[in-house]
Amino acid sequence: MLGGGAILADSWMTAVLTLVGIVWFLLAPLAEEPWLGVQYGDTYEEYRKSVPRFLGRRHLEPSWQDQTDRTNGEKS
Repeated sequence: MLGGGAILADSWMTAVLTLVGIVWFLLAPLAEEPWLGVQYGDTYEEYRKSVPRFLGRRHLEPSWQDQTDRTNGEKS
């Protein structure tokens, strides 16, 4: 989306801002994750293992949702 906006604007200043925005979106999760780990503990770690940070990452471990019996909410 940012790249498309830079192309449509046809401006070098917009291209620079686009690069800054892309770097920001790539680095923000890395800065946030340690705080989330402290704030939410093991629950966040389980969530982090089951959800990709960016698109296209696959997990070989089953998520906590796969281990839950949906009829009564108990883990198997």
